[in-house]
Amino acid sequence: MVPGLLLILLSCNDTEVGVYNTPPSVTITSPEDGMEIAPGEALELAGIARDDQQDAPSLLVSWSSSVDGDLGSSTPDISGVVLLPVTGLTAGPHVLTLEAIDDSGEAGRATVEVDIGYGGDVVGAPRISLIGPMEGESFPASEGVNVVAAVEDDEQPPETLLCEIVSSRDGMLWSGSPATNGGLTQLVSGLSEGIASLTLRCEDDDAKVGSAVVEVEVLEDARPRVQINDPKDGSNHWTTDTVVFNAQLSDDLTDPEVLQLSLTSDVAGVVWSGSADSSGKATGSFSLAEATHTLTMVAVDEDGNDGSDSVQIVITDPLNYDNDGDGYTENGGDCDDANPNVSPGDAEVCDSIDQDCDGDVNEDWWDTYEQNESLSAAYDFGEVDGTGWSSESLTASGLSLSDPDDDDWYQFDTGEEVWENMGFDITVSGLPSGGNWVLELYDLNSGSSLYSSDSGSGSRLSVAKPTDKFNWSEELWGIRVYSTTWKAAACTTTYTLKIETYDEGY
Repeated sequence: MVPGLLLILLSCNDTEVGVYNTPPSVTITSPEDGMEIAPGEALELAGIARDDQQDAPSLLVSWSSSVDGDLGSSTPDISGVVLLPVTGLTAGPHVLTLEAIDDSGEAGRATVEVDIGYGGDVVGAPRISLIGPMEGESFPASEGVNVVAAVEDDEQPPETLLCEIVSSRDGMLWSGSPATNGGLTQLVSGLSEGIASLTLRCEDDDAKVGSAVVEVEVLEDARPRVQINDPKDGSNHWTTDTVVFNAQLSDDLTDPEVLQLSLTSDVAGVVWSGSADSSGKATGSFSLAEATHTLTMVAVDEDGNDGSDSVQIVITDPLNYDNDGDGYTENGGDCDDANPNVSPGDAEVCDSIDQDCDGDVNEDWWDTYEQNESLSAAYDFGEVDGTGWSSESLTASGLSLSDPDDDDWYQFDTGEEVWENMGFDITVSGLPSGGNWVLELYDLNSGSSLYSSDSGSGSRLSVAKPTDKFNWSEELWGIRVYSTTWKAAACTTTYTLKIETYDEGY
């Protein structure tokens, strides 16, 4: 064998042949670009879709409209011809797209522009002057596109027209009506990146449609993207709460953890600053004073570009919140904000509750000797002195124990002299049944020691101090009446206190 021939054969065996896929070729043959089609007229869409690597019938082929969206799909014949009849297209200009996708996911597209109906040329249809954006103008994705137009109609006010803005890429962006002067300014956002046709279309009461179309380009955004996930917009929090936030950050050019972040309240200023983690998540917490706060998170990238997001939250002092719905808060004087029947100005009820929040219970049923709640505030009857082997009595009626904590204190003076030998009886009668009552007698001549007592659930109690021939200094005495088990009827049921003194002499 010739050595040179062997080298050639070996070289051929080491050579690999590559196969490269190309997208399908697509052409629209009908309708023609710029064609006008009468409203309601049936339209047959026709085109050719072929591929160098696979048979035409195996391609995925679909038609779509910039206004009406997906129109349907069809299968090419063996020569690649695609047909699809359609009716009922919305009046106005359309961009019709024929798309074919091969088994490798490669897509080929073709477009034509057509006008369905009469547009702005029909007499009486709305007329639209599109002021902005300009044809071919480009915008960062985060900024949105400001559509500015003047709309007029010969037969009805502009504010009664029904208008909409539609994107050939993103569908319906806005619907509404112009101002009374025909002016229309609307910021549309959420546009996907790429070239898109924006159509402003207005319809009058006679179903006549006017429209205007402009092509714009939405660019990849160089600004950081910020989304506050918590707290939710419009949420409510207490001043006692620690408000927890979390936000998601991203940037096309800067790593999330490099972004400089700050969270600011329009009332309190900066409440947090820091950075996100490598996944773009930022978390933190703070407390705020009572107010409605607009919270704004700002992210700044390495190039100085900034992005932001805002939410509004309401911070309330719990003491300024009316929990029971009675019109009063705790800071407004409600002494029980869990009870709608208790608040300033409510009528007192004979029970153990201070309904009107004035600090007193059942004051409407106080007797004339209130407030005699302690020995130091005891009502003084003065002298009750039976002299010369005679007796004297004092009767106080219309007395009440108006609430469970009501203590009735009284004091009196026997006026005992050295030649007298005084004794006395004290009786309480008329107490309401069902409660448990106590009558106590205190010796006030040397301090305030308990001398005698009586208790029970009946309506009558009594204590006595007998005469004492060898003690002439027992003049001052205290009386205490109270309950250990209170019955509400004590508000309206009064009792009588009787003090009867007598002198037995020597």
